[in-house]
Amino acid sequence: IDETAYEILSLAKTVYEETDGYFNPAVYQSVRLFGFGTADYKKPDTMPSYESVQAYKTLADGFADLTVSKSQDTYYATKPQTTVSVDGAVHSRMLDLGGIGKGWCAAKINKLIDESGFKYGYLSLGSSTMAIKRHNSSDGNNYTLSVRDPRANGGYAKFAVKDSCLSTSGDYEQFYEVDGVRY
Repeated sequence: IDETAYEILSLAKTVYEETDGYFNPAVYQSVRLFGFGTADYKKPDTMPSYESVQAYKTLADGFADLTVSKSQDTYYATKPQTTVSVDGAVHSRMLDLGGIGKGWCAAKINKLIDESGFKYGYLSLGSSTMAIKRHNSSDGNNYTLSVRDPRANGGYAKFAVKDSCLSTSGDYEQFYEVDGVRY
């Protein structure tokens, strides 16, 4: 793999371990099973069967077995060749790095901004990711950041920030309800 893939996969492994597996990029097949994972997500025509959910869970459970390594200037990733059969089709483990990808990019861009000598301003990388420098004002050089309330209009919390990178996500943009259950 290239150095970028190595860095992102290494970070994913670290976050997976630090969260006791709650952050798990190996859920890609499960995410797709429920109709998410693409820009044009949609509710499936029928809800997935218990057997399908359990089969894809088997794929996700093996993320800890992924290894990443470096030898001199060569980078490696080894993914166990686990497969499952769902509705007569064979599926392998696939990774979804979207949970950390934008934040990783924001940190890289922030480093480039620092190296270029910029001290003030912010760079928006979409509605949920940004690199924030200092505000060009005399009142502490902070920006006020408001986090959107996922269930109501308005902000959920406000923070004074500077010299930071952040990326957020929530289920308020991509979801559907079936029989009163939010997916």
